[in-house]
Amino acid sequence: MEQLYTAVTERGYLDEDSVRNIGASLLMPPAWVYGRASQFQEFPVQKADLLVRICAGPCCAMRGSMELIESLRGELDGFRGVVRVEEAYGLPYWHLPIALEIAGRARRKKLFHGFQGENITILKKMILGEATHEQPAPVFQFRLKDFGVAGGKNFSLTSLQEETGLRNYMKKGGMTALQQVQAEEKKGRRVLEQSALKDFHADILLAQQVERLAEVPGDRRLIIADAGSREVENGVSGMAADYAPYAVLEGLLCLGALAGADEAVIYLPWQDIKTQKVLEAALFDFAKKGFMQRTAVRVFKGPAFIPCRRDIGIAAVMEGEMMGEKAAEARFDPPRVWGREALFVSAETLSKIPVIIGGGAASYKKVGGTALLSLTRDLARPRVLEADLGQPVGDIAARYVRSKKMKALHLHGSSGGPLPPARFGMSLGRKPSPGFGGSGAQVLVMNGENCMVRWAAYLAHLSAECCCGGCIPGRNAPGTIEKLLRQVTEGKGNAGTLRQVSSLIELVRDTALCGQAEMTLNPVSLAMEYFQAEFEAHVEERHCPAGKCALGT
Repeated sequence: MEQLYTAVTERGYLDEDSVRNIGASLLMPPAWVYGRASQFQEFPVQKADLLVRICAGPCCAMRGSMELIESLRGELDGFRGVVRVEEAYGLPYWHLPIALEIAGRARRKKLFHGFQGENITILKKMILGEATHEQPAPVFQFRLKDFGVAGGKNFSLTSLQEETGLRNYMKKGGMTALQQVQAEEKKGRRVLEQSALKDFHADILLAQQVERLAEVPGDRRLIIADAGSREVENGVSGMAADYAPYAVLEGLLCLGALAGADEAVIYLPWQDIKTQKVLEAALFDFAKKGFMQRTAVRVFKGPAFIPCRRDIGIAAVMEGEMMGEKAAEARFDPPRVWGREALFVSAETLSKIPVIIGGGAASYKKVGGTALLSLTRDLARPRVLEADLGQPVGDIAARYVRSKKMKALHLHGSSGGPLPPARFGMSLGRKPSPGFGGSGAQVLVMNGENCMVRWAAYLAHLSAECCCGGCIPGRNAPGTIEKLLRQVTEGKGNAGTLRQVSSLIELVRDTALCGQAEMTLNPVSLAMEYFQAEFEAHVEERHCPAGKCALGT
């Protein structure tokens, strides 16, 4: 991945020579290199004098980036030479509305955040190098003072206070949990089990995962800590790694001791330079003190955006494999990495372990567990919260909505889905319906100005990006569903169109080769189930309740 990023940064696109050279250096066929690059839109393979890439991530899309892309293609294709406009996922800081990147020959990449789509004239000047975009963006960069607590009985995470060094961390009781675990492993396992701690992404008791790994032969055990990303729109695990590196590392070493793993890996996004420096400094401090004698820890860097189930994607990146092949291999079980059984755990979960083992198991179990939560979109200000898993998600969101009534809450990203007000009483951490594949710490609050049919069409587009293309259903169905839903938003659909969409979703679930394909269309299915009246209004009355679709008669 590092070589792919380097080649694209230098040339603006991935040329054939780069593909061959990378393959030769890694002793793999060029086709494998191309296959890996084709999984991510940040690796364009076509040459252009200038390339304009616009983020089509969820928040940018809700702020109009898809419409911006369409209008710019009409205005700019061929403008002053070869100008190509394309969608992108995983741009650095893709949660900033709207992220736009301009790159090309003899021109270094430039990122513009908060670009307003109505001023195409300014964009043309920017492409020509005659103007810069100075308009301030509504940027959300997490700060500790923005941290909130939802509920009065929360378990206090170590990540609530930024760590300033190993000496200060140890003065506050740090490393006592590791000492206890190394002295009495059985007691440590018992405390972990009593706490009922779950990794929020896996929704499985961590003690059960540790027990599973401990039964594997010693030289085949591997723990992989997912440092996530500091972009809180994606989740907040990266925030824990950034603000509590010593707690994360101590928790990782505790797991290593409990599972008998002699190696652990921290998966860290390339983009998060600050987190890299923080974790590497903490690793140096731990090594100097001799804390890593039983479990060696190293860092593996890769992309932040993973267009499939996260553990599968990380395993594929670490092994240099196609994600589709890895997804089929790990349909029901955790993926193996480097010939070892792997335990995947988030940095947020690791940060809780030292406090729990050090004496907080009873209090953590009492509140039923907590999670760091990213609450964004139609709010006065986005927030990061520590919330009890048993708390109604609607009650949490309602505290921060200022003016407009909540129409929907979209939970758990690309494999979750939007829920109507009738389901707002669902407890945080529970899956709202059978087949709901989502897990994660993101809640998007959507008000009445959001058209759920347009949102479903975008979700189908995202599903097409998240499918590897290894089987015909995953390769063709999501794109076809997007086209059908776009017809509905244009007033060209009917009841048969909606039935066709539902049939295609069921076809993918019944015939796709891997479990990932089953989950990627969950958001579309939930939107159609819970907002059926809005879909019917589009096809029967040629009316958009949100006033966003220009429907024909």
